[in-house]
Amino acid sequence: MISTFRKNAGEKLKNSPLYVVSGRSGSRLSNQTMEFFVKNNVQYVKAHKNNPKPWFNYSNKVAAVSWAQANLKSEYIAWLDSDILIAGDFIDDLSGDFDFAGRCETHAPVVAYGDEKYISYWKRICDLAHCSFDQIPWMNIENIESKLKLYFNSGFFIWKRSSVFAEKYREVFVDLLNSRYATSDGTAWFADQVIISPIVIANRLNWRHISLRNHHMVFSGHIDGQDPSPDMRNSNLIHYSKYLTGDYKSRMMARLKIELPEIYNHVLHFEMNFTISDSLFNKLNLIAILRKFRQMLFMKTALKV
Repeated sequence: MISTFRKNAGEKLKNSPLYVVSGRSGSRLSNQTMEFFVKNNVQYVKAHKNNPKPWFNYSNKVAAVSWAQANLKSEYIAWLDSDILIAGDFIDDLSGDFDFAGRCETHAPVVAYGDEKYISYWKRICDLAHCSFDQIPWMNIENIESKLKLYFNSGFFIWKRSSVFAEKYREVFVDLLNSRYATSDGTAWFADQVIISPIVIANRLNWRHISLRNHHMVFSGHIDGQDPSPDMRNSNLIHYSKYLTGDYKSRMMARLKIELPEIYNHVLHFEMNFTISDSLFNKLNLIAILRKFRQMLFMKTALKV
């Protein structure tokens, strides 16, 4: 994400301050990684004290938002997952004053019109955020037939620092994990994501919806085949999730080669010059092992609603 950001994000963004935030203690970064940060003018931040639930996978995002809110002075702050490629100016459709901007997620546990599977879970989340499920608006999303309840994806979002978003994000996240709520099929991995829409609506934040081309999410079942994700040629931000690794990589790279050849070549060049490895210390990290056990226990004892 970092190297494509510096190269392709556009004149307004590419020289913006970048922070890589470590939300939990234990793991070590390689010398090569730290040198890469220096080369790309990236500040590495340890925000362990800002993490309310370090045993939960995605609590690092909450820690990063809390740290940024307390330490940065800019009017707006953006969170971007590391599994993102930047091909252009990804905020070119945002204008005027707003408190929050994000894109509606289209996968579970989204509520589609006429499908009641996840409504009970969403009502519990809305209660925690102090809003009504009925207040969450219906959205018409590109390439999706059914209307969807607004469910912001947490891979990329922007908030106004003078708003209450960061404070409420941490507060409701903690309340949700303490409640141990999970969907009827026992899933609760998306605690950092499912709370965003209720927070935005409950606190009457002025929000903007980010277009598909400025947050193009690619899912494993939609890389290719009968129902592929839309063409990426006009996309400025590609959120590839884990699909540039393992069995998915060749299929994702094949699409990039055709649709975004400059990004394809950039990824090839990056991989040739950067060694991706995990140290023995990180693999045998007792703290990380205990966290995984704690998270497994949480999932096993979660309350299905």
